[in-house]
Amino acid sequence: MGNNNDKALGTAFDYLEYLGTSDMTPEELKSEFYRLACTFYVSPGNERTYVVLSGLNENMPAAMQLFEKLLADAQVNKEAYNNLVGDILKSPCRCQTESRTELLPPDELCDVRPEVSCHQFTDGSRARQHESTGTG
Repeated sequence: MGNNNDKALGTAFDYLEYLGTSDMTPEELKSEFYRLACTFYVSPGNERTYVVLSGLNENMPAAMQLFEKLLADAQVNKEAYNNLVGDILKSPCRCQTESRTELLPPDELCDVRPEVSCHQFTDGSRARQHESTGTG
């Protein structure tokens, strides 16, 4: 499963690095991965999602267990989510159309869900779907 199945995967995986579990804070998880000399990275492609766990070979079983724990027991962090949303709204968005990729300014962010043409945020900013004109 990749971006072709769910356009929100990239944002969800960006959010994952800010989450903890029911018994570990995000900082504790990061410290444990650091102690194990291991890191993880999750990236959705168009057709599949790539999961990379790298580090010291002798620590891989413990790192895999810790990563599985995070995936199975990730806890919502509203502050981290709000910060991630704020960062997304402040940064340019790459909008892909059938014929081209464009870099849009913050006030013209792409809406990745085709069934929604425009969304009004509480701060008055808008996310608009960028439609291909068939040229380019």
